[in-house]
Amino acid sequence: MEETMTQENTVATEQEQRATVFAEASEMTPDQGVNVLIQAAQFAQESGNLSLRDSVLLARAIDVLRPGTI
Repeated sequence: MEETMTQENTVATEQEQRATVFAEASEMTPDQGVNVLIQAAQFAQESGNLSLRDSVLLARAIDVLRPGTI
């Protein structure tokens, strides 16, 4: 019974998180959108999942959009 309640609580929490993230996304400004993209690009670079070419292009794109952030 405890396991069932824990599973139900987990499902409810996941549904709340989904609703919250969709609300947050719907209210995103263009500036916030650029910041999210920059954070994702930086994460991809740090994780080593990009080619050298992609890393250089991303770094330059970030520098163009937000000079001095890299």
